[in-house]
Amino acid sequence: MYKKKIMFTLKALLIVMIPFILVGCFGHGNGQIFGKKERLEKIINWKFEDLMEKIDADQDQKLRLAAMKDNLIQELSQARESKQEIHAQLFNELQKDDPDTEQIHQLVDLGLGNFKIAAHKTADYLIEAQAVLLPEQKEKLAKLISEKHACLTSE
Repeated sequence: MYKKKIMFTLKALLIVMIPFILVGCFGHGNGQIFGKKERLEKIINWKFEDLMEKIDADQDQKLRLAAMKDNLIQELSQARESKQEIHAQLFNELQKDDPDTEQIHQLVDLGLGNFKIAAHKTADYLIEAQAVLLPEQKEKLAKLISEKHACLTSE
């Protein structure tokens, strides 16, 4: 009886924690930050337009950066869908009386691998975006980021 309680507690803990461990930065719950995908895209577009205005981006820069942003959103949306599939498989495996440890570890590795790929794609887009900006725009952007994230500035 005691062993069953421990196993139930461990399963419950894993079910709650693994989604956060796997790819917590992709989103929360059903993989959609702030609710519907469309709402997230509206928020991203609004913040993008605001940022373009703050760094005085010209029309050509806005178009090039908007294309990059749209491509990144599409790629991360696909990664988010993959995350949801992994979570479903993981949840199903953990519901079994005798879950397959190897399968669980493979799913965790797959989720971490997908997260790593998405993080690298994001980094690639950021590097590409830096090449579009002029030096004074990079300075404005750096100032905006340091104001928003005080932990990034060295004192």
